[in-house]
Amino acid sequence: NELVLQLVSTFDLIGGSMGGLMAHQIAIATRQLSFPPRRIVLIDPVPPVVGAALDLQRPAFHISTINLLNLMRRAAGRAINEQEFTEDNTKSIPSPELIARATQRLVAENILKDSIQSTIKFGRHAQVFNHILWLARQFLAQRRPLSSPSWQTLLVLASQRSEFFSSGADVGATFETASIETARLYGCVAKELLLDGSHLTIVQECAVGENGVFMHVLRHFLHELDSGTHANSEVA
Repeated sequence: NELVLQLVSTFDLIGGSMGGLMAHQIAIATRQLSFPPRRIVLIDPVPPVVGAALDLQRPAFHISTINLLNLMRRAAGRAINEQEFTEDNTKSIPSPELIARATQRLVAENILKDSIQSTIKFGRHAQVFNHILWLARQFLAQRRPLSSPSWQTLLVLASQRSEFFSSGADVGATFETASIETARLYGCVAKELLLDGSHLTIVQECAVGENGVFMHVLRHFLHELDSGTHANSEVA
């Protein structure tokens, strides 16, 4: 609605992980207003179909907090830790305590200032991440069929996506439904890029513009569709 009110003539959408699913759903919503996007960029999006029952009562706040923690590290040019807090069995750690511990680690790494305001701000961002995860899990639990898109899609995939979504994220995925083939069900893939690495690393590198191959392909994808030339698949 805001895009329509602002009289934006054309727009593109980009989303990574859970944000990929959200970008796809936003595109569907705007198409219903006769205002679809020109292009969508999906960076290793959550599997569009589920293969196992989803426990919506199971808290997933630790996943959101760890993702945000590592995204801030990546933006600061630091190494990420995909196994953060595993020694503590994070599922049993209350949210406020987890926020405080994550903030302390960012302070120790000179990424955040040591202040109450920094802790509050980090906590708010983590809540937003958690809400996005909750929305995606709610949608997936309903097992709705995907709508056929009318836009062009750049699909970026991590080579190790199946391992992450089938075991590291509570989105009802199995190894099979988290496959590269299933990701193509988002449809209208004008260009596909396969990057070697884990889900978290690829999404975070692309999100902060740190992956040179992705940035190169993205520029060509935008240029090709503007000029009407043909796009193809690439593996890196």
